[in-house]
Amino acid sequence: MKLRSFFGIIILLALSTPSCRKGEGKGGKATISGKVYVQHYTNLGATPGISYYARDKDVFIVYGNNAFYDDKVATHHDGSYRFDYLMPGNYTVYTYSKDVVGSADNPKILVLKEVTISDKNQTVELDDFEIDDD
Repeated sequence: MKLRSFFGIIILLALSTPSCRKGEGKGGKATISGKVYVQHYTNLGATPGISYYARDKDVFIVYGNNAFYDDKVATHHDGSYRFDYLMPGNYTVYTYSKDVVGSADNPKILVLKEVTISDKNQTVELDDFEIDDD
């Protein structure tokens, strides 16, 4: 009798616990990847100079509507980066560039891309970030 009551309580607890829906962030099988391309400019951004894929450049990701970044990676030798094991949802991926025209108060400006992962196994390849960097 005690065993039956114990199992009854366990079943009631399991049914009364709300199911957890995992939102944006780690815990899935999706991936966001891309590259960071550096294009140096001269004459206040009018003339392109040397260009190459950035190595060891920080790239950040924000999960959903979070106020701060949730993860960051450094680009590899070929300028590539990737964020693995993501759940379906909305993400913002960003890096920083030198302000070549001098319009911002800060010498670094934000360069961002917004992306939605709709499938749990999806791989999203973003277009290159094009930045100017010292």
